[in-house]
Amino acid sequence: MVPFHSTKGQVWNVDFMIGTLIFITVLVFFFVNLQGLEDPSDNDLQDILDQTRTMSDELLTPGYPTDWTTGNVVRVGIASNQRIDQGKLDEMALMNYTLLRNLLRVKNDFFMFIDNGCLVQINGAYGIGDPLVTVGGSGCRTPSDITLPDPDTLIPMERLVVYNGEAAKLTIYIWN
Repeated sequence: MVPFHSTKGQVWNVDFMIGTLIFITVLVFFFVNLQGLEDPSDNDLQDILDQTRTMSDELLTPGYPTDWTTGNVVRVGIASNQRIDQGKLDEMALMNYTLLRNLLRVKNDFFMFIDNGCLVQINGAYGIGDPLVTVGGSGCRTPSDITLPDPDTLIPMERLVVYNGEAAKLTIYIWN
């Protein structure tokens, strides 16, 4: 008599292996492409925030060289120990906006100003940055008098500084 051999287990084994292979392939494909599912606006927001932090940190250094002028500046900085250097601030105001963005490593548009109750005039203007920004009003101008070009995303950053021996706020707006 010949022993009976069942083939049901062998077919199930092949089906199981094929199903497992398909499942693992789909799972790997999903995780490889998961990064493409992120919201791009989150990346833009984080990028602008990083630029704002970098710019504010750079500005609160003496810069390089420490006695820089518009002719020899390598890295822009307008402060030492949180105290604004008026000479460096005036030099910065004279710089070309595109060059200034490159030196500050800012890809987006920006505008910065100093507020000590009223906006401080820097070489006749109420801030430094994008030439399309306007500051209206008369007398004591405040941040509410600033009109920016229509930004999609705006990140403001305030830093406390000493300006002319008094506490003031250095505010930076970066937007896209």
